[in-house]
Amino acid sequence: MLTKPGTYPFGWQMFSDLAGNRFEVLTSDGNARTIDLAEHAVRQRDDVDYGPYLADHLCRIVPDASEVVASNLLAETAQRFPCAG
Repeated sequence: MLTKPGTYPFGWQMFSDLAGNRFEVLTSDGNARTIDLAEHAVRQRDDVDYGPYLADHLCRIVPDASEVVASNLLAETAQRFPCAG
C-alpha cells in the first residue's frame, strides 16, 4: 500500500485548540473587563493579531472604555490601544 499512489489527494491542515488571545477593556474608573473573543470573532486563531481590528470596536461598544489591552498568552506579548475620548 505504501509503494503505490493513494486513491485520494493528500491534504493537510493544522488546527489548534489553544486559547492564546485575550482582550481586556479598561474603564475610566480603573476597572478591567475581560472580553470573550468568541462574541466578536467567528474563528479564533492564535496566529492572527486581532488587536488592531477589534480595539476600535470594543472602545465603541463598552461604556466608559479608556483603553483596550490585547494579549497573546502564547507569545507573551501585549498591545495597548487607547480609546479616543
